[in-house]
Amino acid sequence: RLELVLGPEDGGVKVDTLLRRRLHLSGTVIRRIKWLPDGILVDGARVNTAFRPREGQTLSVRLSDPERRSGILPTPGPLDIVYEDGDLLILNKAPGVPVHPGPGHFNDTIGNFLLNYYDSEGIEGDFHPVHRLDRGTSGLMAVAKHPHAQERLKEQLHTGAFRRIYLAVCEGRPEPEAGVVDAPIGRHPVDRKKMAADHKNGRPAVTHWEV
Repeated sequence: RLELVLGPEDGGVKVDTLLRRRLHLSGTVIRRIKWLPDGILVDGARVNTAFRPREGQTLSVRLSDPERRSGILPTPGPLDIVYEDGDLLILNKAPGVPVHPGPGHFNDTIGNFLLNYYDSEGIEGDFHPVHRLDRGTSGLMAVAKHPHAQERLKEQLHTGAFRRIYLAVCEGRPEPEAGVVDAPIGRHPVDRKKMAADHKNGRPAVTHWEV
């Protein structure tokens, strides 16, 4: 849960405004929690988003998922957790393991293994990856434990606050020793499983590289 003890500037302000401005919840998260019996509480009592609490009262909101909407089946499997707190996990994904269930991979993905871990540890949550890694790529990936953390982390994803470094094996030796690839990225026009520079429909992408 997320809690806020209301100061002088908060008294008399609508709950909806406090949730957005003081706790930085999105409209999507607010719409999800406001229907829950313990979704939004003031001093332990349920209130709606139009309620105006007083100074000194405690506003509390539920962040965890009461029900799983992903439809992912919890399945036992290897999970290498290198960091965990109440809001997120950092996983070390092995090569050859898909992140999301899909055709041919319904019970052998990071999503399946993580939900099984949640069940074994009594953690209430669904699968909320912040970013993804290709099936053949290994390395660290961030997974949020609830939608609010997922949204806040995704806001950082394409900023200097969220940095990703990849190591790759290269055929041949690039010249010069370092450089920048600044080209929009999209699906390969022939091989849809690959990505390529797409100056017509691609998304902005900048990669700094060095040998």
